[in-house]
Amino acid sequence: ILWQESQAGALGPVGDIKNGFGRRSYGVMQVKLHNALSMLKGDAELRDAMFATTQPYTEEEVIAQLLTNQHFNIEIGIDLLETLHFQQKLSWAATVRAYNQGESHRNNAKAEKYLADVREGQKSPELQALMR
Repeated sequence: ILWQESQAGALGPVGDIKNGFGRRSYGVMQVKLHNALSMLKGDAELRDAMFATTQPYTEEEVIAQLLTNQHFNIEIGIDLLETLHFQQKLSWAATVRAYNQGESHRNNAKAEKYLADVREGQKSPELQALMR
């Protein structure tokens, strides 16, 4: 998924600019702000490591972290994948589709294409070389 999202980064780290502020996808895992906020609520360790303040973090601070801190971005993406797969008990394929399109839209044509692209990306010579 990281490979697909970063390859799809032709739109850049801010995702599709047609979507308004806060509705875009951010960083290498193309994480949406509402997903990041949801995952931070459940991951106190990550939240405390990223936001060393007693004050609530702002949406702008979360977006800044998603854009500038690849480790944070990947951790949020992993938390979302784990939530979809383990807590919501989705299959691997349904998890991949839901990551891209949201759980309520995981069975649409865009989600199916995304799943096919992820599977195809796993065969990529570039990715295979990185995994050696």
